[in-house]
Amino acid sequence: SSAGDVKRVLKGSLREPRAAAASELNAIMAQYGETDLPIVISSGIQYLPMAYYTPADSRSRLWAVTDPRAAITFSGSDSVDLALLVLRRYFPLQVEDYGGFASKHREFLLVSGSGESFDWWPARLSHDGHSLRLLAGAGSTKVYKVSLMGSAN
Repeated sequence: SSAGDVKRVLKGSLREPRAAAASELNAIMAQYGETDLPIVISSGIQYLPMAYYTPADSRSRLWAVTDPRAAITFSGSDSVDLALLVLRRYFPLQVEDYGGFASKHREFLLVSGSGESFDWWPARLSHDGHSLRLLAGAGSTKVYKVSLMGSAN
């Protein structure tokens, strides 16, 4: 099942996803770099390549937040959240449970727009009454400044 991945590695085609992931994060950081706010990638599927391909010095603000129960409610599946929680044991990923993350970060940037069902954090945060202010909406990618109100369920 990994023959396709090995073939891409040997052909050097992994440069394209690496460049795309790094470019996307660099663009976000260039536009919002003056703040020290964490950058949360709404979709765990989108977070993984960004975390993997982004240089270590740029990766420190990049996060994925998990909440398996809410994932089932808002996307119908908790598989991505559970996979991220397991992967963080083996790889240097900044993946944290929503409650723990929210207790330390009452404001953060949220990057959304992968167009998949696993990109459910804007709906969840809005549903819970938190403030999401759209900062940029170029193409399918949206960047929100999130301010958590009251308790972060």
